Amino acid sequence: MKTQRGIIATGWLYLAAGLAALALLSGIVWGVKSYLDGVDQKGYDRGKQETEAKYAKRDNEQLRVAAQRIKTLEDQARQQERENAERLAEISKQRQKEQADAKRQHDRDIAAVRAGTLKLHDPGVPAGGAAAGCGSPGPAPGAPAGGRDGEARGQLSGAAAEFLLGLAGEADDVAGQLDKAQAVIIEYRRACNE
Repeated sequence: MKTQRGIIATGWLYLAAGLAALALLSGIVWGVKSYLDGVDQKGYDRGKQETEAKYAKRDNEQLRVAAQRIKTLEDQARQQERENAERLAEISKQRQKEQADAKRQHDRDIAAVRAGTLKLHDPGVPAGGAAAGCGSPGPAPGAPAGGRDGEARGQLSGAAAEFLLGLAGEADDVAGQLDKAQAVIIEYRRACNE
């Protein structure tokens, strides 16, 4: 029986040794796997950080270039706006000067009509005829022309001359407004097409 006990004890001993070897092998496999998983995770994390840094650098460079381009375009737009405003202000200033000049000329013309130094004549009324076309029908047919430069013309009354000068002044003012409006439109078109 001693031999039988020895065999059983030896069997248990071998079984315990086998289990210990299996546990050791399992621990080694688990340790290697954990190490390799850790290496893979560290490599993945490092690769991810490097890739993100690379793309962030590229994106930041593109943003910097875009921001610089935007600033350049905004500066150009502001400069163009200033130039356009200066041109429009010059047009307005010129218009005001022309209006003031026209007003002074109109006032001088009215004063000259009132003083009798400026006389307006109706080219369709002969000398001595009424300004409104009523009265003397004109020279008799075949009558020689009187006056220095051909037939003399009928002189308009002071009130009619002032009215016509006022009307001409208004027409000149409207024509000036249209010229300046056209200049403003041309300036806007030029500014929009640049």
